Amino acid sequence: MMARPVSRGSIVSRRRALSSKASRVAGVAACGVMLMSGCSSGDDASTTSSTQTTAATGRELLILTAYPDADAKGFESTLKRFEDATGIRVRVRGAGGNFVDQLYDPAVQSQVDVAVFPQPGVMATMARAGTVKPIPANLVDEAEDSVWPALAKVGEVDGVDYAIPVRAWVSLGVVYRSDVFAANGWTYPTTWDGFEQLTAKIKASGTTPWCIGAGAGGATGWALTTLVEEYVNAHGGPSPAEVTNAWIAHRLTANDPVVKDAIAWVAKLMQQPGWSTPTGQKILSTPVEKSHDPLFADPPGCVIAPAYNFIAGGYPKNWESITEFAQFPLAAGSSRAVRGGPDLAAAFNDKPDTQKLIEFLATTDDYGIEWARAGGYFSPKRGVGVSTYPGRGERFSVTVMETAGALVPDATDSMPAAVGSASYWKGLSSLANPKTPLKKAIATIESGWVGVPATQSPPGSSAP
Repeated sequence: MMARPVSRGSIVSRRRALSSKASRVAGVAACGVMLMSGCSSGDDASTTSSTQTTAATGRELLILTAYPDADAKGFESTLKRFEDATGIRVRVRGAGGNFVDQLYDPAVQSQVDVAVFPQPGVMATMARAGTVKPIPANLVDEAEDSVWPALAKVGEVDGVDYAIPVRAWVSLGVVYRSDVFAANGWTYPTTWDGFEQLTAKIKASGTTPWCIGAGAGGATGWALTTLVEEYVNAHGGPSPAEVTNAWIAHRLTANDPVVKDAIAWVAKLMQQPGWSTPTGQKILSTPVEKSHDPLFADPPGCVIAPAYNFIAGGYPKNWESITEFAQFPLAAGSSRAVRGGPDLAAAFNDKPDTQKLIEFLATTDDYGIEWARAGGYFSPKRGVGVSTYPGRGERFSVTVMETAGALVPDATDSMPAAVGSASYWKGLSSLANPKTPLKKAIATIESGWVGVPATQSPPGSSAP
């Protein structure tokens, strides 16, 4: 029997900076029903069709996703061209927080034709078990050529392509008050040393550099792991992806210098007065979605914040004229890698109609343009140009991808749930108490690995 990972519910996509993050971080209620059963409205599991015009053909495919209703509708819009061209009706099933549970139910597997995985690691597990099918060899080159180069291998498991990116996200880095920077003669730095010097200078001027909020109910602490990951990525040397993959597989522990230094940096921002608004324990009680409020206060309560595209909906109307996005600067000797990842579509069977859909997803150069125009979505396809996107975050994502080298996965999302969604959150959150020693926080983090078997390399990476 295939080993089944711990269900992480709505946490599977908590970092999707270019998704409907507010609903996906908060979570969606698990329906607790089989695929053929109905579900309640809202963000619970539901089944819809992107069009009714193909019903007369009698041909139908079922796609299982973790998308809440709003995202499911966007995904449906990307499939209408396929339906119109083939006469095959596509039903999209939004399983919400019950996604992983449904994936591993044999009755569900027998009905689903394609699944969209927000966690590449779950897809890789199912590929190794033979549950999902490889992409036909004649489609692989075209599939890889049509996406951003950093995403070309994300659907590959042990040298075989199993999945196609249908949605992407990249880290937006930070958002900063460009008007305040200009008024004070501050320039956003290009090196990590310069970054540290600038934030110290801002603090010395009487302005708090950072805004940090980590409150997220049962997921409190995930925003802190994002800061740790950004630091590790910026200090990853010439091969930051290899460093991150080793960290995910626990070949690097939280006591390794680069990870330990990252945790110490976050501890400084949380514990020492003057570095963050709020500070200390109030960081944990400040919801992530409210953490940018001081950025737009008068006078500003901070001038730099970790960037989350889902917060922008609550920004003031003039926000684009007074802010800029920027990537975290690199430490000396480090190369630029993009923190990001895909939602991956993989087939559960070799039926001809299923393979037609896989071919459509693999070979359509502007796949996703319909959803991109509506906003709240970033296409993995290079054929969807920057002018297509109405949102500034998505447009910045295009800029990031145009210069991207390696792709660095979300590290803690890729770790076993007992670590990435438990002990890391707990250990980092404990540092909101200034009396918590760094050694104790790291011990808490490492405790999550006890009894956890060694993990395999993430999809698209080289095996250790």
